[in-house]
Amino acid sequence: MIANPDWKSVINALLKNRTQAELSGLTGVPQSTISELLRGKPKERLSFNNGASLLNQLKKDQQKPPSSN
Repeated sequence: MIANPDWKSVINALLKNRTQAELSGLTGVPQSTISELLRGKPKERLSFNNGASLLNQLKKDQQKPPSSN
């Protein structure tokens, strides 16, 4: 796992093809937390579970082949 992830970049990557609400549904991370991280607001108390869930979803997204639209 990444030691000190840039949460704003992580969230931007995760929101490429989905809304904040969809990401929240996939990860269980509250939409308000996703919004705060996206704005670059310091999140000193981001829970381990929320951080791990976001990073796991990013890993899943990176393993998917690009969609052929």
